[in-house]
Amino acid sequence: VGRRGPDGDGGGNGVLDHENDILMYVAFKHKETGNQTHRLISWWTKSDIVHCELLFDQPRRVALTSSPDTYGIQVCPWPATLQKEGAWQLFYVPVNDAEVLAQLLPLVGTAYDTRGLLTGLVLGWVRDVTDSKEFFCSELTYYALRLHTAVPLPDVPPASVTPGQLFAWLKAADLVSVDPTNLQIQYI
Repeated sequence: VGRRGPDGDGGGNGVLDHENDILMYVAFKHKETGNQTHRLISWWTKSDIVHCELLFDQPRRVALTSSPDTYGIQVCPWPATLQKEGAWQLFYVPVNDAEVLAQLLPLVGTAYDTRGLLTGLVLGWVRDVTDSKEFFCSELTYYALRLHTAVPLPDVPPASVTPGQLFAWLKAADLVSVDPTNLQIQYI
């Protein structure tokens, strides 16, 4: 796909040049007022970014996420994801592999990495993701970005990455920020 915006030329009209192009976004969820889990995550990670998901817009609009609420990695329609309470911020991420979604789908059903979350983020003991059969949200997202994109990310163990760190790295990479309330893609 190369480094272009979701409009094909870096602008914002949402027109793709080819119907087989895949669009991938990383969606970041901001802390919700009154949500105790979000408050805890925000306090521990020192960030208002408390969750992230991968969104794909070809061949179908799906979100790939890992959450304790769903006991692990799941696929769901992403309009449903973005309609959940809370503010979302999206970055368009150019992929270097048109089969990225197909390669990540076998992870669906993988358990949520509660142990990795506690040992990696809380205690600072991290392990190599290749040893893992489980993922938490930012661990999965970092893993996918490192394997399937050219986004310049630090080489760190995925289990050490928080949603807030990932957000800061993507923002520093000067990726296209996309308004999730006005996301309209047209294929020509």
